[in-house]
Amino acid sequence: MSKIAIITDTDASLPKSISDDLGIQQVPIAVSFGSEVFKTGIDIDDKSLFERVDREGKLPTTSAPAPGDFSNAFESAFEAGAESVLCFCVSSEISATYGAAESARQMMPDRDIHVVDTLSLSMGQGFMVAAAAEAALAGRSLPEIISMVADMQARTYLFGVVPTLKYLAIVHVRANEKANQFNTQFQQAVNYSGETLYAELTPGLSVHTGAGLVGASFVVSK
Repeated sequence: MSKIAIITDTDASLPKSISDDLGIQQVPIAVSFGSEVFKTGIDIDDKSLFERVDREGKLPTTSAPAPGDFSNAFESAFEAGAESVLCFCVSSEISATYGAAESARQMMPDRDIHVVDTLSLSMGQGFMVAAAAEAALAGRSLPEIISMVADMQARTYLFGVVPTLKYLAIVHVRANEKANQFNTQFQQAVNYSGETLYAELTPGLSVHTGAGLVGASFVVSK
């Protein structure tokens, strides 16, 4: 096990298979239908979210994890043998998640915890998290990982196409066929023929876009 634990929130849209393989903890974003509160990746996903939206005709609200959710994740990592924690959060420009993680860090002043505002979301955030976890498992130092991700952040882009503006103020959401079509067009446009990772946006974000969104996130090579 790496001595550096990597933690993020579920707005990173990381498939569970990847987070499990790399030992990444994901703190869930909450989705509320009235007084009923669900946690992304635990008891709600994009499928069940929009089945309920379509059935009830009402949109839920979302909320950032509480500082206690992050402190529990941090403590769990240290109990498992980590010496340092590196936490990557969805952009502070769209969510209070980063602030909650920072508050949790301040609650544990004797622990080596670093919280990073990715200034991104979905797989834009997820790629940074996965790269950091791979680097930690490879034995890279904490300063090396932080520097690597900062460089990666400047080369990370995220684009999306929504089918309707119904869900706005201003990756895919229940749109497998459209995602495949978009991938074909996108690969042709950028002259890329490699493997593509498909990921669901996850409820903390998809509630603001609606079903049918298709997007792409990528990191530009140096």
